[in-house]
Amino acid sequence: MGKAQYSQSEIAEALGYSQSTISREVNRNRGARGYRPKQAEEKAQKRLEEKSTGTSQRGAMVTEVRERLIRMHSPEQVSGALRPEAGKDTSRTSIYNYIRADKEAGGELHKNLRINGKRRYPHRNKTSRRKLPARVDISERPEIVNQRTRYGDGEADLIQGSRGIC
Repeated sequence: MGKAQYSQSEIAEALGYSQSTISREVNRNRGARGYRPKQAEEKAQKRLEEKSTGTSQRGAMVTEVRERLIRMHSPEQVSGALRPEAGKDTSRTSIYNYIRADKEAGGELHKNLRINGKRRYPHRNKTSRRKLPARVDISERPEIVNQRTRYGDGEADLIQGSRGIC
């Protein structure tokens, strides 16, 4: 059986997918001898198995991630430290997912996070705002200012709107 010469656009239209999906599939599974469907299927099954069982997070890497988290390193720091080491590339998101799974299983890794999963922001109220120290209320201004005879006594609106209209 020979190879049929169809373009990626024709294949995509026949299968009901976008051309970019077909292109990604071909590029992801291309080997030294080109795209081979059987090997592509094997690679896809292996990726699916690793994703479902989490084998990409097992073994020595999990031990190292766990040790670093116990030493109060943030997931970002752990990810950055593991990145240069060959074969130990993991994202901070997968580390957070690992921490969440550990917490749901009764583990205590989440207690080593610096913010314990909660961001705290200071709440400000009107009483905590700073007032101008030498502020004089407008009702207490001298009568001469109302006459507007001196330079600087005039009033003007100096605030400009977002569209440049005064």
